[in-house]
Amino acid sequence: MEFNFCINDVLPHRLNCIDGSMLPDSFESDDRQMIAECQQKVAIILDKIGVSSGIAQGLQTPVTSSDRLRNSDHKVYLLTNPDGDGGDGTVVGLLKIGHKKLYVFDAAGKHHELTPICVLDFYVHESMQRAGCGRMLYEHMLQAENINPEYLALDRPSEKLLGFLKKHYDLVHIIPQNNNFVVYDRFFSTNPDLLPGYKNSAKIDSSRAAGKSSFSITPASGRALVSRPVGAMDKMMDSNTNSNCYSNGQSDSPRHAATPRSSCAASVVTEDTPEAPVQSDLKYQHQRLW
Repeated sequence: MEFNFCINDVLPHRLNCIDGSMLPDSFESDDRQMIAECQQKVAIILDKIGVSSGIAQGLQTPVTSSDRLRNSDHKVYLLTNPDGDGGDGTVVGLLKIGHKKLYVFDAAGKHHELTPICVLDFYVHESMQRAGCGRMLYEHMLQAENINPEYLALDRPSEKLLGFLKKHYDLVHIIPQNNNFVVYDRFFSTNPDLLPGYKNSAKIDSSRAAGKSSFSITPASGRALVSRPVGAMDKMMDSNTNSNCYSNGQSDSPRHAATPRSSCAASVVTEDTPEAPVQSDLKYQHQRLW
C-alpha cells in the first residue's frame, strides 16, 4: 500500500507500534511541528489501511481508524516493506489489539467476567498475502505483549484466522460463547495462574520474553450467573469435541511529554495461510478476511 509521502520517514522499522498518542513507538522529538506532522501522516496511514481491511472483510464501517485509536488504550501493529515504492516504503499489514470487558464461559459452563487482550483487526494487503507476513506480525505482537496465543480473545474471527491459529499455534477446540468473541479451551486449562477465584497473572511460555499478560479474571455475579441457553455451538462441542475447528512492543525512546501514551498500539504484516478445515456450522455475524 503506497502513499504520497515517504513511509520510511514515518515508520522507520519493519514492525511499528502505534498507540493512542498517534505516534510510532520509535518517535523521538520535542518539536511540536514535527510531532503534528507525524501524527497527521500516521492518521492517513491508519485510515487508508483500515478502509482496505474493512472492504476485505465486507464490513460497512472500518474497525481501524485514526479516530477510533486516538486517545484510546488500543494498539495497532503495522508491518512495512522498506524497499517498496522505489525505496520510500509501503505498508503491508496491520494487527489491532485492545482490552475488552467480556463475560465468558469456561469448559465447565461457568460464567466469568474478564478483561483479556483481544484481537480486533488483522489484515495483510492482498499483494503480500501467503508470504509469511501474517505469522511475522502475529508473532511480533505476542512477544511484544508477553502473552501466549491461547490467552487472547478473538473478535468475530473468520475461518481463515481460525485456520491460521490452528496451523501455527495448534489452537483447535473452541469454547462456544453467546457473544461475538471466541476463546479456546486452553484459554483456561493451560493457564498456570488460574486459581479458584480466578485471579490471574498468566505466565507465558519460557520460549517467549519473561513477563505476565495484562488480563484478570474474576467470578461473575448477579445476572451473569443465570443459566446459559443451549445453542448449536454447545451441541457441536458436546458431540464432536475432537473436531478441527478452526501479544507491548514499545521502545524506551522518549516521546513528547505533552502527548500521553495509551497502554496499547502497534502494527505488522499478516499472513494469509491455506485454510484448515472448519466446522460447517461455525458462523459469526461478520466473517472477516484475515
